[in-house]
Amino acid sequence: FEKTLKLNVGELHLLWSASTYTPPWYRGKALPTRGSMVKIIALPNLFINGRRISANSLTYNWSLDDKLSKNSSGRGRDTFSITPDQSPGIPHKVKLAVTDDTKAIAYEKTIEVASHAPAITFYQLLPLEGPAYQKSLSKLELNSGDEAKIMGVPFFFSIHSLPLLKYLWNVGGNLLASESTNPDILHYQTEPGSSGTQAISLKIENPSYIFERGENIFTIYVQ
Repeated sequence: FEKTLKLNVGELHLLWSASTYTPPWYRGKALPTRGSMVKIIALPNLFINGRRISANSLTYNWSLDDKLSKNSSGRGRDTFSITPDQSPGIPHKVKLAVTDDTKAIAYEKTIEVASHAPAITFYQLLPLEGPAYQKSLSKLELNSGDEAKIMGVPFFFSIHSLPLLKYLWNVGGNLLASESTNPDILHYQTEPGSSGTQAISLKIENPSYIFERGENIFTIYVQ
C-alpha cells in the first residue's frame, strides 16, 4: 500500500505596536506604558505539502498571562489588543496557538510585553533655528543677563491622553504657574551680575490616570 506523508513546515511571528506618543523626528519604537493600548498581530507563514495556508482560514487562540481570551479568539482573528496594567518592567505574557480546520498543523508562539515609564527629554529653543533636537539637555550654561527657552518633550504617553496632560515646571524648588498656550516651554531669564546653579524639573502627568506620569530634571549654570 501507499502512504501519503504530509509535510508541514512554516513559521509564526508575533509583532506588537504601542499607541504611545513619540515626536515625529524620533526614529525609535514607541514603547508601551501602563494604561496604553498595545496591538499584537500574528504573521503566520504555514504550508502543507508545499501549499500555503491562508491566514484567514486559520483559528487563533490567544491567551494573556495563561488565561484564554475567548472573545478575542477564533477563525481569522489574527490581532489581539492588551492594556498593560503592571508596573514598569513586569511583563505580560501573550501566547498564541494557531491551527487549521483539520488540525493538521498546530503552531504556538509566546512573547512578553512589558510596560515602561513615560519619559521627558529637554531641548533648547534657539531664536532662529528653533528646537535643537540634535542634542538633549542635562545641563545648560548661560551668561548672566542671558535668557533661554527650554522645551520639555514627552515620550511614551498614551496618544489618547495627550490633550489631558499637565505640565508642572519647578525652578529652584518653586512651582511655576503653567502657561495655557505653551505649557511645554519654560522661559528662563537670568539677572545681570548673577551666578550659580539652578535645578529645573518638569513633571508631566495625566490627572485622569495617576499611573501615567513622568519627571525629569536638568541644571542651569549661570556665570
